[in-house]
Amino acid sequence: MKNCKLIGFLTLTLIFISSNFGVLSSDVCNYHGDCSCEYGWGGVYCESECPGSGDSPCNENGLCLSNLTCACFTGWIGDSCNAECPAGSSDNSIYVEESVCSSNGLCVLSNETDDSAVCLCDDGWNGIDCSLECPGGYDNQCSGNGICSLNNTCGCDDNWVGIDCSVSKDGYLYNNNMIDDDGVKTRIFNIILAIIGIIVLGVLYCFYRVLCKRESPIEPDYSEA
Repeated sequence: MKNCKLIGFLTLTLIFISSNFGVLSSDVCNYHGDCSCEYGWGGVYCESECPGSGDSPCNENGLCLSNLTCACFTGWIGDSCNAECPAGSSDNSIYVEESVCSSNGLCVLSNETDDSAVCLCDDGWNGIDCSLECPGGYDNQCSGNGICSLNNTCGCDDNWVGIDCSVSKDGYLYNNNMIDDDGVKTRIFNIILAIIGIIVLGVLYCFYRVLCKRESPIEPDYSEA
């Protein structure tokens, strides 16, 4: 009986101190010592804060759960949802909404600091937000003839050249200096292409003149009459 009175006295004393001196200001306790904590606080006497702080649970970028852990909103990670994930889009359309890592990677905490996040891009994608597709396409990187590096360029195999490693050194155009090591058409190729274009235009013009001459009506000569 004396123990029960002592426990009751101590409980009332604790409630009196907490309510008058702000020691435990984030709870509502009954006379049995059971506390109903405000959002962002937890513990037997609401003495523990949610990650981020009791006044700003999860840095307002997530929900504070009953076990005082954070369930972060999309685009945020970390124990207190304090690290924002890079967002972007691999579609250049202005109508496409940006997504975490452009939906082409996984957002993780940076090794340098817990306050920043980085993207681990899927195979075939690069860039801070994984929005850059490897030359040749994510499903056909470097045309299957090279390795796509982190700076989104191709390191071609020995017998291949071009931005996407699609030009063979054994090919006619390369061997005749019409395509360089970057896969770009050379001046010789452009000159030949221009000559072919001029010839085609000339043939079409001649054909047009002949066709028009055939279809022109013969006007009668009234001078003799």
